Amino acid sequence: MKIISKFHDYYDTVLAFGDDPNVLYFRKQIELLDRRFEKYRKDTSTRYSLNDPYNTKALSKNMTGIVFFCGKRYRFVKLSYMINSYESVCKTFYDFESIDRFILTHYKGQKRSIKRYFTKDKYEKTSDQDKLKIYWNDVYYERDNYDNNVNYHQEFKSPVFMTYTTDKYSEENVIINPVLKDFEFQKVFDAFSAYQELDMFMSGVMRSPEKEMIQISDEDQRDKKGFDNMSFKPKMRAKYELEKNHA
Repeated sequence: MKIISKFHDYYDTVLAFGDDPNVLYFRKQIELLDRRFEKYRKDTSTRYSLNDPYNTKALSKNMTGIVFFCGKRYRFVKLSYMINSYESVCKTFYDFESIDRFILTHYKGQKRSIKRYFTKDKYEKTSDQDKLKIYWNDVYYERDNYDNNVNYHQEFKSPVFMTYTTDKYSEENVIINPVLKDFEFQKVFDAFSAYQELDMFMSGVMRSPEKEMIQISDEDQRDKKGFDNMSFKPKMRAKYELEKNHA
């Protein structure tokens, strides 16, 4: 697979071993709003609060969303935290176990933050930990329809796109051909596996649009050859013959 792109992603390193010029991936990034993805809001909404205003190292929700990659969906949560007064760090997680382990390690020895993480909400009867677990383990996977995903890929003409939200009440956003290294997607597929998945999907699943036969009208053909709408009239031919005989 040959990649034509203005940006670099983590799996591009595999191209050093050669590529197939017959399989082309035009990787152009496009951002848009698409209300059809409103139905995923329940899946990607930030329904939990990890932030502790009394903790200078408190975690905050940066983004939640779904990566559509080669016909499959991968849900993620992106957290951020300050490492000093000016810099912040972002971490992306694709399963409950890894984000739960990170939060407990990050807040190790900080009793107040740990207590907030485990305390159940008075009305919903769930803790932040419970809500994170639900986020990955609800009926989401039953709604993951491969054929529907492929239809989206074909419509967007891309094997990769993502839908995300940064706020519970914000519009759903779509990025076609996101930079996957910015979302630590190597946690899901290493460089070789990601490239192989893309190559197989582009060559075997996504339909390559056939070149459309351009139909040219008789008028356009005539004008292209330098004639006009009087060139083939009978009276014009007769005038030509008469002038020829008197020459």
